Amino acid sequence: CALPIYEAGQKWQLIIEGGNCRVLSTIIDDQTAPSGWQDLQVSLSHLANTVTELTITCAPVTAPAPTWVISPTWKA
Repeated sequence: CALPIYEAGQKWQLIIEGGNCRVLSTIIDDQTAPSGWQDLQVSLSHLANTVTELTITCAPVTAPAPTWVISPTWKA
């Protein structure tokens, strides 16, 4: 899933939670995404054979901007 969460000069925290646990927490900024995009892979193997809501949160760290929350339900 490609998320438009980064703009040059900004710093964002990306958090993915599912199955009552945090599966990813990382900073997206000029260093981690110099081209404006960062490819990430997240293992959801602990959610196999379940229907789970994943919550993807993108929150600004250094720039005043809205926090984005995406909560799709995935069948793993």
